[in-house]
Amino acid sequence: MWPCGQPRPLTSNTNIRAGQTVAAAAIVGVGVNGSICITANTAVNVIVDVQGWFDAGSHYTARVPTRVIDTRERPAPTANLVSAEGLQIDLAASGVPADARAVAVNITVTNSTADGFAVVSPCGRSSDASTVNFLAGQTAANLAITGRSPSGSICVRTNVAADIIVDVQGWFETASSYRPLTPSRLVVAQTSQAGTIFRVPIAGSIAPPGSAAMLNLTMTDVAVGGWALVWPCGATVPLASNVNAATWHTVANAVLAAVNSDGEVCMTTNAATKLILDASGGFTAVGDYHPLTPARVLDTRDA
Repeated sequence: MWPCGQPRPLTSNTNIRAGQTVAAAAIVGVGVNGSICITANTAVNVIVDVQGWFDAGSHYTARVPTRVIDTRERPAPTANLVSAEGLQIDLAASGVPADARAVAVNITVTNSTADGFAVVSPCGRSSDASTVNFLAGQTAANLAITGRSPSGSICVRTNVAADIIVDVQGWFETASSYRPLTPSRLVVAQTSQAGTIFRVPIAGSIAPPGSAAMLNLTMTDVAVGGWALVWPCGATVPLASNVNAATWHTVANAVLAAVNSDGEVCMTTNAATKLILDASGGFTAVGDYHPLTPARVLDTRDA
């Protein structure tokens, strides 16, 4: 996905296997005629759900996605999760200002030697959360909004050997009301019944009522393939999804979610599964970003 009218970038937002249903979060600049463009390298159906927008005068700078590292082009694999640092990535060459508060990146993991996960965070900070989950040999991607170390870098750590690809999608300026956090786990919820709704309080240190939080939703131990969704409690369950997972797969996706007036988000699934919700930041005030109850704007299966 990229802003229409700009050259198609050499990047990707999501990666799929034949017949697989995969979701991916993206923060996309708006191009000519207020439009975004989508392409794929194979015949697929595409579904687009809108979760919110930034004003023209906001303190978020969107850019055409730019690749900053691809470890397939060098011999060194990513560092193991037990390493204090992991793979350190300097973002200065990609145009991210030295004083940017946080950066939006798309991380792709490929050529893994075993099932595993990857974590994106400021260098030097450990986390009990995950950003991307993958099977051995699978190519999987996810969005992350992360703070940076004092030197301006971010780190990617994996628990198995794998190749890492990082594409920059934009950044938050110093004046932004967005505050990045070291990723942390909010809740683990097990359900054996489709349609169960879980209410999750969002602490004020993450995002106040009426604002938005940067979350990561994971489905795991999926008895039968299905989907999961996050939305502001109190609104009707929307026709949308954030994560799609096949039977017994573990899949994660980022959600820049609206927080309701009681400081809560809700999550549900149509499968017997375990849902994990992590937080990696949030807006301290309304205005920089305008969250929505997810709304479907395109489904090519209906064409």
